Amino acid sequence: MSDGSAFAPFASYIDEGFTREHERIIVYRRTGETLELKPVAVDVVNASRERLVIDQQGDFRDIVDGSNLILEEPCEYGQMFAFTTCSYQTRNSRTTVYAMLER
Repeated sequence: MSDGSAFAPFASYIDEGFTREHERIIVYRRTGETLELKPVAVDVVNASRERLVIDQQGDFRDIVDGSNLILEEPCEYGQMFAFTTCSYQTRNSRTTVYAMLER
């Protein structure tokens, strides 16, 4: 959406209560496929001082362990997705929601 609201709800995932009420993220692909993801961790960073770097060869546990809110340890899951949006904890905050595609 051009008004900035398309990903705004992801900023609310830092609240554990909100996250528990929204335990599924649905992704509709252009191919017609639907992905059902489960949030496993949420991280808020000051983008003026920190960067998001995802090592595709690394262990998902490393990403989750460094997060502000850990919902579940990724163990029996497949692919990880990261959804990042602006948030307002600091002047230049970003909230990243990590979600896993269940096998």
